[in-house]
Amino acid sequence: MPLPSIIEYLLARSDLEENWGILDDTIQIVIANIPPLNIIRYAVVPLHYMHIIYNFSFGPAVVPNALAVKKTTGRGSQLFNSVITGRVYPEITLATITPGAPLFEEVTNTTGLNQYYESTHYYIDIPNAVTFKEVIDVLHALIRETNPLQQEAKSLLRRMS
Repeated sequence: MPLPSIIEYLLARSDLEENWGILDDTIQIVIANIPPLNIIRYAVVPLHYMHIIYNFSFGPAVVPNALAVKKTTGRGSQLFNSVITGRVYPEITLATITPGAPLFEEVTNTTGLNQYYESTHYYIDIPNAVTFKEVIDVLHALIRETNPLQQEAKSLLRRMS
């Protein structure tokens, strides 16, 4: 899965600067048994200061057209609201979640059979306020320059503030 250019840039910068401290990581959610015609709701809360989600996928054992999924951030951005028809949704979606504004998910079993659900979120972890400020400063610097990352930096900066 290709990374958004701005995420690649931030991770490359993190590799160059030992003390910067952002990490590329994943969260996997597995619900082994969702009863027929039931709704499961939960929140994904980061352990650290902020996660920047850049993509997600559904597990290979999820039955197409059996589950309706809604993913919304605590800030009101809707990431997904549809019946699952495949495994990977390739559109790149940048979204931020924090302990005060987590990712809310709702999974509805639309069938008369028990269903299995698996979802993986790909994100970078901003561990603390100091690193958050450094990332903000880097994004502002990218916006001031004329370069291919300018629009992505603007978009990410809007989501982080």
